[in-house]
Amino acid sequence: MNFWATVEHSLNYKYQGEFPVEMAERLKNAAEAAFQLDTEMSEIREEIQEAQTLFSHGRGKGFESATED
Repeated sequence: MNFWATVEHSLNYKYQGEFPVEMAERLKNAAEAAFQLDTEMSEIREEIQEAQTLFSHGRGKGFESATED
């Protein structure tokens, strides 16, 4: 977020709010790419958390049954 704020501040200072069309398109593309990356990373995090939960539950059950025998 700091990166985007810094870029936006710099662009507003340099162009005084009137970006060239090409620059606006590039910024739009960059924002879309960042959104896709953020979405993918969130999905990966969720999958890791699910795997950790399954592993910890499975490990705990396996440990209990091994000690009961």
